[in-house]
Amino acid sequence: MNQNKNPLGFIALGLLLAAILVPFIIIALGRDDLAIGFSTVAVLLALIIGAFSKSVRLGKAAGVGLLLFLAVVLAVAAVFIVIHAPAQRARLSEQSSAEQNRVIAMMNSHR
Repeated sequence: MNQNKNPLGFIALGLLLAAILVPFIIIALGRDDLAIGFSTVAVLLALIIGAFSKSVRLGKAAGVGLLLFLAVVLAVAAVFIVIHAPAQRARLSEQSSAEQNRVIAMMNSHR
């Protein structure tokens, strides 16, 4: 039997591609939470099915692609946390201070 004919490899590879490409369509429709959920489920299914078909060339390709995809996602998340989080914290702190000053000024004006 030719190992390339095993459907599990095709399924794992298809799920991996769907996990990468379909969330962009879902996000364009305005459902960020649904896109994250779909991508998570598709990646986990691709990982499980790829593990079952690791002797098949496509299963190996899906496994390696999945690991690369996860590495890129983790790297982007780390950069986002390092760069974006402090700036957002500072912006929220400024907004909070401005809101407190506005409330104090409003309370003083009513006396």
